[in-house]
Amino acid sequence: MPFCPCKIGSPNYYDRTNETIFESPLIEGTTMPTKKQRLVQLRGDWTAGEIRVTYKPGLKSRPPITGTVEAYLFISSLWDKELITLQEQMMAVFMNRTGQVIGYRLLNTGNISHCEIDTRLLVSLALHCMASSVIIAHNHPSGNLTPSDADITLTKKSVMPLCLSM
Repeated sequence: MPFCPCKIGSPNYYDRTNETIFESPLIEGTTMPTKKQRLVQLRGDWTAGEIRVTYKPGLKSRPPITGTVEAYLFISSLWDKELITLQEQMMAVFMNRTGQVIGYRLLNTGNISHCEIDTRLLVSLALHCMASSVIIAHNHPSGNLTPSDADITLTKKSVMPLCLSM
């Protein structure tokens, strides 16, 4: 439909803001979006993905985790016993202000000597659970309890974003 400089609202009026093609003086036959179309393109569909966290309160009341012994007992009950001497596993336990466990998740299973952690996933889960504190743990298939330099670096890398978000 050709452009007609008619009065707005008349049956012959053509709204140029909805026009999809205009002739470009630079390259013949090219299309150039209108300002309105560019604004729609910029706005776009910015719908973000959603993480679903389900809270199902348990009937069992566990004592709060107040120290390393309680943390060890709880986390050791969660490990996959078949993999604990074969592969490193990374686990997170999410707690409320009183030390009650409100959730836990196995974050990753690595190889015999290394396990990565997705810090974004860890922080997202902590925020969605509204956790006041988080315990991060992983095993050493070798049984060596001394943390390596890589373990210390990984822990610092993981803890820093949690400190900023809590």
